[in-house]
Parts: sequence; C-alpha cells; structure tokens
Amino acid sequence: MGDAWMEKVRAETAVLSRARPAFPAAGADATRAAIREGLPGGPPPAAERLLLPRHAKHGAETAALLAGKTSDGLSIEVLKKTWSSLYVLAPEALRYYLPAFLLSAIGPDTDRRYLHSIGFLLSPKWIYSFYPDDLTTPPFGEAEIGAEGARAVSAFLELLFDCPGSLKWSTEVQVSQDSARRSFRNAEAQYRWLGAEGLYWRWNRQETPGLAKARAFIEGHFNASLPEIADPAARAVAEQIKAAFDAAPPPRLDQMTDSSIGDEPFEYAVKFLGRDWRRLSGEFLAWNYASLSFFAGEALRYFLPAYLIQDLAGAASNADPVLTLTHEDSRGRYSTFSEPEKKAVAAYLEFNIDRSAYGKDAIVAALNYWK
Repeated sequence: MGDAWMEKVRAETAVLSRARPAFPAAGADATRAAIREGLPGGPPPAAERLLLPRHAKHGAETAALLAGKTSDGLSIEVLKKTWSSLYVLAPEALRYYLPAFLLSAIGPDTDRRYLHSIGFLLSPKWIYSFYPDDLTTPPFGEAEIGAEGARAVSAFLELLFDCPGSLKWSTEVQVSQDSARRSFRNAEAQYRWLGAEGLYWRWNRQETPGLAKARAFIEGHFNASLPEIADPAARAVAEQIKAAFDAAPPPRLDQMTDSSIGDEPFEYAVKFLGRDWRRLSGEFLAWNYASLSFFAGEALRYFLPAYLIQDLAGAASNADPVLTLTHEDSRGRYSTFSEPEKKAVAAYLEFNIDRSAYGKDAIVAALNYWK
C-alpha cells in the first residue's frame, strides 16, 4: 500500500471525525424540552460566583470565556474550548451553563467528536466509583444540578443510547460509502455505550426511562452465554480453556488492578468486579478490550479465558490476547496460573501460530514460558 493510499485514508478519517450527526426530530425535540425544563435559564451568574474556590487559579481561562455570557449566547467555538473544564464551575454556574453544552451537542452545529466529548463528560468517573468514600472532589452529579437537572441529563443520555440506526450523517466532502458506513456504525455503538454507562454507573439515583434501558442493556451483557464455536480444532482448545480455568477464584476488589495511573485502571476494576467470566458477552469484552493491559495478575487469570474463547469463536474485537500473552513484561502477572491453565494458554497460542499478526517467532518464544 503506497503513500497515496495512506494519505487518502488519513484524509477520510479526518473528514469522518468531523461528520455532523442529526437525531430524529421527535426524539431531539423531546430531549431539548426535558433539558430546558430541568435546567431553566435566567440571568448569568456574577463573575465572582463562576468558579469553585479551589479552582479559582486554573479555571481563570474558562471564567474569562463565560463571564457575563448568557447560556444561549455561547458560540460553538467557546463551548468546544470549555466543555472539559465544567468541573471548575460552582454549582450555580454549572446549572446555568450545562444546558448550552447539552443542547449544542444535539444541535445543527455539532459534530461527531463534540457529541462524543459531551457524552464522555457525563460518563462515570471511575476512580470515584472505585474509591467512593475517599475522594473529596467527586464528579458533578445530582447534588450540584438538582433532581430536575439530573433528569435532563438522563434524557440526553437516553437519546445517545437510542441513536444506533437512527442518526443521519453528513460530511463536508464525499467519502467512500463503505468507510462511512463502518465509521458511523462504530460511532453509534460508542454513543450507545457512553449513554448506557453514564446512566448505569453515574446518573442512577432516580428511576427514569433511560436508566431502565441502560440497566437492561448492561446487565444483559453480564448474563450472556459463551459462544458456539463451529471449527472443531478451535472448539477443542476452547473446551480445554474452560476446563482449566473453571476453578480459578474470582478476584477481590484489591486484586483487580495494580495500576493507579489515570482513570482507566479503575474503570475496568469497577466494570468487571463480581462478574462471572463465563457470562460476559463478546460485545462487552470488545468494548473493554484494553482491560487486559490494566488487570492485576489475579484479575487477568480470572477474566483471560473469556477473551481467549471469544477470539477462538472469531468475535470482532480490538482485544488481542496473543499480544498480551507474548509480551515478556506481562509475565509477572502470570505467577498465579496453575499448570493446567498454562497448558491451556499454550494450546491457544499454538492454535494461533499461523493466525496471529505477530507471526510465529513471538509465539514460539512465548511458548518456552507457557509450556
């Protein structure tokens, strides 16, 4: 593949990231009404009441952009500059300006990246879920914006959850239909997961239609069945894996991750804790593919077989167990594996010798450890 083809791919990717999503009119109008009802306007807060005192210094740029501005008078450029700094706002200012961000995200000037950003803003802050009693600065929630404001957020997240298959997309220039179809399908799946996770783990103090949908969606992924595997050779390896790991003990909270860098280690700790690896759906594992990099040894031992079996079934995923299992720096996490478990991993790697993108050499070298 030449430079011209790669340049075309990069150009299309940039165009698709700026694509404009349009929601069905009825759903968008109902969501706007819920936002305006739950977070009504009024005069903007005084400049000296914009920021939380602890953020007075590093929130100065955000305050300068918002001070004196009415909520409906903010340009999309200002909103895109300030969305990630909403945590610096005092509750009064947060309640006043939050509707502008929600409404703009589903308005005519939105784009794919900005809509994702606002969904991410409302998603769980996983370190707080992991340490609920130890943090003094939890993410904003119902306490800051009130019960009515929380219902407005729930309506927004429900619209995100419902978007797969309903959005209409437009791009500034034409791109190939296959690329667009794949890209937009992936974006809609991301919106659905953002909406569901935000409702299930963060905006869950009130029973709302959105929360009911999110609960059914998330818990359905915790109560799936292992996939059927048609290929006899792959099925034999999967059966060996199931038998070998059947007695692996579920990890405790303190055994989920040994990393404390950023929010991601705590995300997977919260999502996977207490789940039966045999009941996790392929879609859930694919959405959380990076967990293999953040699990501590006990958690990796327990949840690894789910990823191995989904891969043997041919599930589409960015998870790559072969990479994890052939990486020498990961071997400290395998010290608790039993001999039958190691042999099952070796069988999986041998099955992948001619299938993996990493080729024979990496797998053969790793087999010296696993066998």
